[in-house]
Amino acid sequence: MHHHFSAHFTPEEICPDRASGLDRYSVNELRQWRYFSGHFNADEIKRIPKPVFVVTILRDPIERLLSHYYFWRRHSSDYIEQHGLYALFITKRGTFLDYLRNTDPALISNRRNSITLQMAGEVLGQPEGNQLLKAGEPVGWLSDAQLLQRALSNLLSFNLVGDISQLKDIYSTVAQTFGMIPLNDLPSMNTRHEVSDEMEPWVEEPITPELQELLEESTRLDRVLYQLVLDHWQNSLISSSD
Repeated sequence: MHHHFSAHFTPEEICPDRASGLDRYSVNELRQWRYFSGHFNADEIKRIPKPVFVVTILRDPIERLLSHYYFWRRHSSDYIEQHGLYALFITKRGTFLDYLRNTDPALISNRRNSITLQMAGEVLGQPEGNQLLKAGEPVGWLSDAQLLQRALSNLLSFNLVGDISQLKDIYSTVAQTFGMIPLNDLPSMNTRHEVSDEMEPWVEEPITPELQELLEESTRLDRVLYQLVLDHWQNSLISSSD
């Protein structure tokens, strides 16, 4: 999506930050860009000057967690050491079971209900719960219900939300909305099977009953959010077609 849509903007129009760093920019700095694409939380998205058209693509929470784990795991040891990637170092030195059991704060927000955390805004997953932040500093704790409420409210305010299985339809809808000529083919990029100097071959670990239980536990809220949001957007599409 980023690759194809960014081709319709000049380099000066594209925000260079794609890794949850929009809070580092002033409103005037954000106003200079017309295209934003990345892993941003909901509070960061709200900082982008209006008018905005917000598109989010969700993924089955368990599949997302598997993909995330293997993406981190596949980074070469040299690359991890060179860039000082502590969380990846912890992940690579153990098994999937070790990763899912680990309570290091560096891992929790990426492992436990990460979709809900991201869509709730400035919230960090901690061993003891969901920590609400303001200007990067802790200001309180959210119950699971409050976290889910914030995430759902934010997602329902976006212009277009869909599942990765609907990627081509979402792409075509956005392209037509903004007068872009949509491509007929939308090949997958950055798959977990690709190998490079930075990324090592992928070896899948068998999903044991214990692993499955931990996967479900780690995505408990994400799976509720995922189903509610997809049901809502599916019903909205049906109503629009009627």
